[in-house]
Amino acid sequence: MNFHNWLELSFVAWGFVATILVIAERIWRNKSPGARAIQYAVAVNVLPLVGFLALEGKLSNEGVGTVLGVIIGYTLPGVLKRGPWGSEPKSNATPKS
Repeated sequence: MNFHNWLELSFVAWGFVATILVIAERIWRNKSPGARAIQYAVAVNVLPLVGFLALEGKLSNEGVGTVLGVIIGYTLPGVLKRGPWGSEPKSNATPKS
């Protein structure tokens, strides 16, 4: 096995273990996997795939940039809309006089 195979195997193992840990943590807290947990699991499993395709020369530099931009746009849309952890989303409405 060459270095690329070991690297690919470690990325696949990391994606699998991270996804299982996130789901187990949500079950342990008696909560269903929320949108953020699902987005995390998708990102953790798609990023290694993009890395594999880039390392093997199957995906161009433009393709890598596009896929990374899509992943960022998918995982970070509501970050600024949330308050501190565990709080309700902030309201943008102004109080009526």
